[in-house]
Amino acid sequence: PAGRERLAGLLWPDAAEKQARNSLRQALFELKEALETRGCPALVVTRDTVALAADHLRLDATEALAAIAAGRVPDVLAQAVRPEAVLGTYDDLSPLFADWLAATRRAVVARIMRALE
Repeated sequence: PAGRERLAGLLWPDAAEKQARNSLRQALFELKEALETRGCPALVVTRDTVALAADHLRLDATEALAAIAAGRVPDVLAQAVRPEAVLGTYDDLSPLFADWLAATRRAVVARIMRALE
């Protein structure tokens, strides 16, 4: 889970605190509604946190790690070890988010490389 304050700061760093919180509230409402109308309760929103329900998601990195653990070469290996492929279309949301994204990309790639070793 991620704290709402942290997410608001990452996504709207130049907005006033109240405006960032309101923007996050609206974005979460729209995301949750869009997912739930498709029968996917993947977004778990509480008063203070936002999380993704892992049992409702399919992640390339998770599939790659499972294949490696089973002794197979993952189908998504070419994409999984390219850092820019991890959350590939979100680089320009904000400078703070870009920093978080770069660290997350490095961590995912390092985890896959350790599994391959």
